[in-house]
Amino acid sequence: MGINNQKVLVFTSGYGTSANGICAEALVAEMESKGAQVFVISFDCEEKEYESDNIKSVLNKHIDKKSQKSFVAKRINLLKEMLLHSRTPKYNKEAVKNAVGFAEKLNETVGFNKVVSVYFPVEAVISAYKLKKSNSALKFVIYELDSVADGILGGLKFGGYIINAYKHLLEKIYKYADLIMVHKSHKECWLEEHGTHKSKLVVTDLPILCAPAHTEKSKDNSCCSFLYGGTLDFSYRSPEKMLDSLNELELSERKIDFYSKGCESLLNELNDDTIRVHGYVGKNELNRAINEADFLLSIGNAVSNSLPSKIITYMSYGKPIIHFSLQKNDVCAEYLEKYPLAFVVEKGSNPQSALSEFVKANMGKTVEFGEVCELFPMNLPEYSVKYILEQ
Repeated sequence: MGINNQKVLVFTSGYGTSANGICAEALVAEMESKGAQVFVISFDCEEKEYESDNIKSVLNKHIDKKSQKSFVAKRINLLKEMLLHSRTPKYNKEAVKNAVGFAEKLNETVGFNKVVSVYFPVEAVISAYKLKKSNSALKFVIYELDSVADGILGGLKFGGYIINAYKHLLEKIYKYADLIMVHKSHKECWLEEHGTHKSKLVVTDLPILCAPAHTEKSKDNSCCSFLYGGTLDFSYRSPEKMLDSLNELELSERKIDFYSKGCESLLNELNDDTIRVHGYVGKNELNRAINEADFLLSIGNAVSNSLPSKIITYMSYGKPIIHFSLQKNDVCAEYLEKYPLAFVVEKGSNPQSALSEFVKANMGKTVEFGEVCELFPMNLPEYSVKYILEQ
């Protein structure tokens, strides 16, 4: 089948808002630009209505384990999960049932050629797998943005049993997949875990290098502004080193804006005229804020080989980036070494004078979007979509 006029169903989560959902949105827009008719089923943690009739929200609310306050209760529940989910990871069966039911009805009307699961969440890949099993003619594509063994989950306590459960499940599902697209930073780990499916593998990268909607910045040379957008967590993405380093910069006036969730106890304690905490905001508001900032801040993961999507989003704006590595072999460094306006603070280092010089020398500088595209062709949505539509 040619790449035009295909009818594609995409399973994802947090469409257009979460890291996975933003990637899915970029893929969908590119597929539509190539003439495909695309429908989306998005697993969302709260009930949501999308503007387009082609996007359906399915409630996927997980139990908040933090509400289980008893130490004994937590240990009992953990043991039960390890026994019950040693072969299949825990997932929301009701959400999968609802998603597959809606997909089946939609398929009767539309007649899909292809189903794509943007993974995580696991519900997305299970739903696509179930749809493929009942419709063998469908081409089934798994688009893996993250990894269990090589990601944050694998680095957690008791991560071993989680890895084994996911490995067993994916081995079963991969038999039905026609194409498995894996982020290049997870390639070696994936091959070690699932090498028998190598013939179905295509190596790709975060597909979100898109021209920004806003390119003009309001002039304000009196204050140096920094922005951080994304998730924070004391266990794997702590902002403490970053805050200490920025506080030591010799600047007459500065402001740091956090468009984030996590570590609120620390940020709210520091919240003043210099450090401003906004929480999570809509994509358009965040993009406007990124456009207005002088420097964009990034923090690598302490226990994962996953690339934070914000790195690619930041680069699309051509702004100077200051990145703080929390592990020695930080996957982000590979990208930032190519980017002309980046400063990487390595784990355990204290290059304060060099950081100050970087800030002074690069205030107001930008990189042209076309140059960024030449440096990172795999991050263009068209790179991934070519493989998806040609499958």
